[in-house]
Amino acid sequence: MHTLKIIKITFILLIIAISYNSSAESNSIVIGSSKFNNTLNFIANANYSITGAFGRFAILNKYEGTAMDNIPNSFRDNETLWTGYSYPISKHLFLTAEAKYNIIADMNIEQDNQLMRLSGIAGISGSIADVATYKLLAGIEDNKQSGIKATGSLFKANAEVNNWDIDGYLLNSSLSSELLFLSDNRSSKDIDVNAGIGKTFSKDEQFQVNIRYKMQGRDFVQNNYNMLSDTNRIVEANVNNRISANIIGNWILAEGYLMSVDGGVENINVHRNYNALYETINYSYVDRYYNELSWNIKAEAIMQHSNSIPVESKIAILVTNRNEQNYLEPRYDIDNLTLTNLQSLEAQKDNTSLTTGLQYYATATIRKTDTLQLKLSLMKTEYDTPSNANNDDRDELNHIASLTYIRKFSKILTVIASLNYSQNHLVFIHKERSSQNNWNRILGLNTGVRISTEKVLYFPQFEVLANYSVYDFETNLNKPRSYSYRHITYKDTLSIQLHNKYFISNKITARLYEQGKLYWSAFAELPQQRNIELSANPMLYYKFNEQHKLGLGGRIFNLNNSRYTSTSGFINSNDIISLSPEINYSIKFNRVTLNCNGWLEYRFQNSKFDKVIPNFYINTAYNF
Repeated sequence: MHTLKIIKITFILLIIAISYNSSAESNSIVIGSSKFNNTLNFIANANYSITGAFGRFAILNKYEGTAMDNIPNSFRDNETLWTGYSYPISKHLFLTAEAKYNIIADMNIEQDNQLMRLSGIAGISGSIADVATYKLLAGIEDNKQSGIKATGSLFKANAEVNNWDIDGYLLNSSLSSELLFLSDNRSSKDIDVNAGIGKTFSKDEQFQVNIRYKMQGRDFVQNNYNMLSDTNRIVEANVNNRISANIIGNWILAEGYLMSVDGGVENINVHRNYNALYETINYSYVDRYYNELSWNIKAEAIMQHSNSIPVESKIAILVTNRNEQNYLEPRYDIDNLTLTNLQSLEAQKDNTSLTTGLQYYATATIRKTDTLQLKLSLMKTEYDTPSNANNDDRDELNHIASLTYIRKFSKILTVIASLNYSQNHLVFIHKERSSQNNWNRILGLNTGVRISTEKVLYFPQFEVLANYSVYDFETNLNKPRSYSYRHITYKDTLSIQLHNKYFISNKITARLYEQGKLYWSAFAELPQQRNIELSANPMLYYKFNEQHKLGLGGRIFNLNNSRYTSTSGFINSNDIISLSPEINYSIKFNRVTLNCNGWLEYRFQNSKFDKVIPNFYINTAYNF
């Protein structure tokens, strides 16, 4: 397996690095595994760097493995091993070399789905005037993807400018690029350029402008078509260009009045085409284009009043606009009928959307012990499609209101209560989809009590929620599509320090939720199903010292599903009970940290023993 080979190589390199007589920096090895139900996960990470008389050496390894114990030969490897070396020519100039190995492989699918990249590059790196760094590297790569092997030239260029002070304005910029040209005329291109300049005039007055350009180019081999030959493959090129700009400004209008503006614009352009003409692929005759232009702006006013009741309020206006266009142009000679059909399919995807909104927030400190918070939001979205063949035109109106009251009785006792309401109305413009027009209303009440002392932490919470989805047009009153969903939930967290070395903890959740058919006009419902869920996780811990702890306890879980019948009311359809003894152990000594957690689940279904499921989590870390 690739995993064992890479782990061996990683530790050999680490042994060589450790034996090198130099000062180590924040370095570590982390190895762990876990199992939850049928899923097993493995990690093996290493991070080590040293600097000595012969330069700087660094190694970074990240490995993740996933397996399913109920599926034969189900294993996925994701491994990245990177090593780097730099030798100083002068204070600001270094000779640099890097090697990288990356593999993603699935054992339960065909071998040609494996991705492997092995590269070696070298060049120079350095810094300029203590505000800028750069790295220019070139080399080769061995590449394997979807069963296709190729080698090629690899070029990387990175640069960064940090907090360059220009007359009080701070400039920050970065460049990250990677260009790969493979021997079979495929390529992979990534360029990401970002620049920003800003100035802070005071605590409440700032100005910032950011501009970003990102390009991603890929050549995809189309395996869903028959391969022509090893040297003449069907390849689709995809080039994605994205440019965006953003401006943020905050300033003081008057004493107690602040203004904030955040606006941006972004353009995305995608070009797709095939490497040659293929008679069986209609899209190989054309170039496909996708263009998206969007802009947004948010203006916010902040008002602070320090009268008898201090109040801070915010009111914001939001506008977002997005325009998407899909079109194509002939690349080779193509008959008019085929071209018209392809253009029609692309045009059906065109759409524009406009979202406008108004938001209001207010916090009032009635007394030192009482706080009241109000949040209001009104949003409208208009979605239009210019094509007559697309009936997805729709409007959506959304309201949200929330009122929260916080009462602090003392340093150890705080009570929180919150009332929330949201309403959403979805309307399709064309009659072909108007049957989907609906209202969704959600009403929720949340309360909580927080008790916190030197030895006790107790946080019980209670929630009631009602969700009503109502269709404007019911086609069959005897079988309504409108439905209701309600749940009542209680949960708490408890921690008690019994002794200097003993403490207990517990987490409890109790939830009842029901779903039924809804007759909104009569505000009546016909129950359909009901679920009752109970869980608890009591633990007793013993602390040998601050870095050594042992916990014993268990997990209890019960899920009862019942359905409604007109003759007998709710009857049980499925009942699951899970009982799990649990152990938790953690220790840290010198530079080693070990965390272990495991529970053995005994599962019963409908009063009959079902199975035993072991679950565990193990993580070991060594810091050099």
